[in-house]
Amino acid sequence: MSFSNIAKKLALNQYPQEWDNWYDNTKSHEDTGLSLSALQDLQNRYSLFGTYYQDVVAGFEDLRRDALRSAWVYVACKHYMEHDMESCSKIPVPITDGTPAGDMAALFPLIVSVEDNIQSYYRRGFSDVEVNTYLDAYRGSIRATCSQTGRPGINPLYYRWTLYFAKAQMFPVGCFNFQIARVPNNVSVLQNVDTGKLIIALDQFLFHANGMPVDTNEDPNEPGNYNLRFDETDEDFLVHPIIDYRVQQERVAYSKKLWKKVIAPGDVVYSVHIPRGAVLTSENIEQSYILAQEIAWRAYPEYKIKGLYCSSWLLDPQLQQMLSEGSRINTFATGFTRYPVKSGTNQVFSTVFPNKPQDLSNLPEETSLQRKIKALYLSGGSIRCYDGFILYKS
Repeated sequence: MSFSNIAKKLALNQYPQEWDNWYDNTKSHEDTGLSLSALQDLQNRYSLFGTYYQDVVAGFEDLRRDALRSAWVYVACKHYMEHDMESCSKIPVPITDGTPAGDMAALFPLIVSVEDNIQSYYRRGFSDVEVNTYLDAYRGSIRATCSQTGRPGINPLYYRWTLYFAKAQMFPVGCFNFQIARVPNNVSVLQNVDTGKLIIALDQFLFHANGMPVDTNEDPNEPGNYNLRFDETDEDFLVHPIIDYRVQQERVAYSKKLWKKVIAPGDVVYSVHIPRGAVLTSENIEQSYILAQEIAWRAYPEYKIKGLYCSSWLLDPQLQQMLSEGSRINTFATGFTRYPVKSGTNQVFSTVFPNKPQDLSNLPEETSLQRKIKALYLSGGSIRCYDGFILYKS
């Protein structure tokens, strides 16, 4: 059987071409350093799997009866060892079939180079305590998947999440996880040279006449839709301004005598992720940002990190009306210069609520935030995703 046939059976629509050749030359999982003895060694030395060790072993042993996922694990391990973070984040991950092999398959490519990854953190100056926290990403992803499915494993979402830690591209500091990331395409940030105020300059995004982005499931040809353009002349930046968190259709000229471009597409920033249970006091937030900037200078000098970026439902300005001015969510959100992006409306259902029921009237009302968000949805509204930036001072 060719790997293309395996991919079809696993419902993988696309995969790297080199996988065909790798599969044709498959020897065994030991060829990638993956074996039962290797799993036991990682558990003994680092407690990498915590209380889920026997589940991991069961998943690995179950691969012997699952030729399809066994083949995927082999080529995915090879890919992980030979490619960088960006390439590894794009590989297709098969959906579980509910078996131990199906639940655990996505874990195995992430552990073939654990020792190298640990040394990468040490080379960047991280302490033993910080490295141990990175190792908790493996246990945490198994635990998070188990809370969703009732079975230990790693689903495709948590594969990518754990990958950031495995490639030394994410680390926890204070109340956040900070990920090395690139500024999204077609997004720039301008700063006023006198006041320090920031504005977002968007280019080649499709928006409704009401100043909100056209979502994937919406009609791109709806009357009134317009495409954003960000241009520069010798004298000015031509920008669609954002007023009350809505992007305006008419462009405004911002003089280069008063404004400068401080963040451009492709620049490196920290992408800020908020773990469950984070205590978002103003003191914790500020201290986390300061420590992360110190780490940027010390551990990642080659990246020249420009600032902080966040993409989250927590940045939706509707929350400012729902919550008190001093609420922790608002304390976090108001630090960012924000703009609306394609909805991502389901984010709120995986954090505020246990899930999204078919009938939204069945949403729980155990907290004030749950009650207010439920009322918003039942009235036809929604919480959507916003992106935002904070610029680091030189």
